[in-house]
Amino acid sequence: MVRDLFIDTTNNCILLIYEEDNIIIDTYFENNLTKVSDIVNQKIDDLLEKNKTRLRDINNFFVVKGPGTFTGVKVGITVAKTCKMLNNNIRIFLISSLQLMSGIKATMAVLDARSNKSYVGVYIDGKPYFPDQVLDNNMLEDFYSNCKNILKNIKYVKNYDSILLVENFKSIKHLLNEIENIDLLVPLYIKQYT
Repeated sequence: MVRDLFIDTTNNCILLIYEEDNIIIDTYFENNLTKVSDIVNQKIDDLLEKNKTRLRDINNFFVVKGPGTFTGVKVGITVAKTCKMLNNNIRIFLISSLQLMSGIKATMAVLDARSNKSYVGVYIDGKPYFPDQVLDNNMLEDFYSNCKNILKNIKYVKNYDSILLVENFKSIKHLLNEIENIDLLVPLYIKQYT
């Protein structure tokens, strides 16, 4: 049996997805958190214990690398890196917050980057159409208009609001690339652009 654990702690939330043989067995989601780092390990333990498994039984970790808050991004990546250091057979796959927000549909995903800026990702079929970038907020409307001229059915999503994250993960999971060398696990923090 192959066991997967998806972890997103990047944007003041915890989203955990536990799968067995590519079937979602259980999920946990909590939003608007201020101290993700204080509770994430307990939430992971609770989810796995509820499903009669242990962290050491996980074969694959799917981790959101950001953009996100400094602590939030570090938490998910640290869990995966620590498990990989303890068991080199564990596989780690990374996903961008913007890619997760987009899922498989044509989407322009926007995350607040503070200082009147936003991270922007444009995705089609779960793949980046443009590289993720930082834009001034006063440029977003024009950028979206240009995207709509090129991609007729593009949708606009912002800051994890009203997004079906579990469904999005499931729809793009097969596109994610494995990171074999944990030294290449590079987080993307909000405000890293300065």
